[in-house]
Amino acid sequence: GLQSRCRRAWSSDRCSSDLSQIAYDSWSANPGLYLLNANGSGAHQVWAGPDARAPRWSPDGSQIAFYHRIVGWAIHNGRLGTQDWFQVVVIRLVDRSTYLPPDQPPHAYSPSWSPDGKTLVFSGDGGLYLGSEPSSSKAVPNTNYFFATPDWSPKGGPILFTARNHDPWAIGTINADGSGLVFLASVRSVGRVPGSSAAAARSPAGKQHGLLAAPAHPPTRHTLNVGWSG
Repeated sequence: GLQSRCRRAWSSDRCSSDLSQIAYDSWSANPGLYLLNANGSGAHQVWAGPDARAPRWSPDGSQIAFYHRIVGWAIHNGRLGTQDWFQVVVIRLVDRSTYLPPDQPPHAYSPSWSPDGKTLVFSGDGGLYLGSEPSSSKAVPNTNYFFATPDWSPKGGPILFTARNHDPWAIGTINADGSGLVFLASVRSVGRVPGSSAAAARSPAGKQHGLLAAPAHPPTRHTLNVGWSG
């Protein structure tokens, strides 16, 4: 059932801390963010709006962070036109109020919570960023636009990310202060064929990393023990 899927899932922060609910985004006729009971019942919307993506539960289960597209206006070549922004949003489930961590870059994606639930890491125009409700978002030193899909383990430790290098993509880890940058693997070292690795996530116990490897058809999944590099 869905509850056992939560126990097995490496993206376990899409499940509530007690494994009773799953958060998901829907682009249906009633788009937004939804919750679903682990037994498959009780699906209901908690946030209404277009293009919600990548919901992540806070460690205490009281909030969900996600990002969504915002259509606005901007001047291009002297002409006014529409432009897409992407911003990280947090919803408080107790009253469904929301907030945006202040001073995000125009394009912010893929939030992940710190172990204490006080800070979010997300990717953006200038690299990885740290943000919270009361504090301005700040870029993580030694990161750039090619750093994406951050994953901050609930067990603590460095932030896992995808490095979108020109060839190949790879996964790595970095501390929140920008120190300790390590590239863990590419497909050359895991699958022994030219290609890329991406979309990394930690196991619930924090002892392994999972990654999606290409150019296998379909892409293949691999695991690495924490502490391994190559």
